[in-house]
Amino acid sequence: MGTLTYQLLRVGPNQEAAVSRILTQINLEHDWFRVKRRVIHRGRLTLRTMALFPGYMFVAARYLWCLIEQITGVRGFVRFGGQIETVPDHIVTDLRDRADQKGILTEDSLPYSDGRWVWVRIAGEERPGVFRGYLGAARALVDVTIMGRAVSTSARLGELSLR
Repeated sequence: MGTLTYQLLRVGPNQEAAVSRILTQINLEHDWFRVKRRVIHRGRLTLRTMALFPGYMFVAARYLWCLIEQITGVRGFVRFGGQIETVPDHIVTDLRDRADQKGILTEDSLPYSDGRWVWVRIAGEERPGVFRGYLGAARALVDVTIMGRAVSTSARLGELSLR
C-alpha cells in the first residue's frame, strides 16, 4: 500500500470508540490515539486510558468525505477556507511508532513528565514552574512560585511549554 494522506476528523464528545468501530467496519484506515495517564480521580491517584486528542481522529478518507460525515457521532472534517486540510504523514507515523498495537501511548511518551521544568501562563504572564502531573485530558498540576511562596495550580495543557 502506498503512502496515505490523512485528514483530521472531528467527533462528538466521547464518540471516538463508536466512530472507530464504524470506520473499521467500512475498512477505512484511521487512528484514534489514546494515552494511559496517572490522574487524580475522586481523591485517588489512578491509571486511566483517555483520548490523546479528545474529539479528533486521523482518517485516510480516500474521497469518501460525504459518507464519513454521515456517520453518527461525526461532526465533520477540520477545514480551512472551506478546504479539508491534510495532516502531514510524519505526524501520524511518529505517533504510531510511539503507540502500541491498540493505539495507546504510555505517559512516558508524552512531552511533560513529573518533575520537569515548564513555563506556565498565569494571568497573561509566563512563569517558571515544575510539572507535577495530569489532571485529566486537558489539564495539568504545576507548582509555581508566587510572591516567594510555592503554590500548586491547575493549568490547561495549552498554557504550558517546555522550559
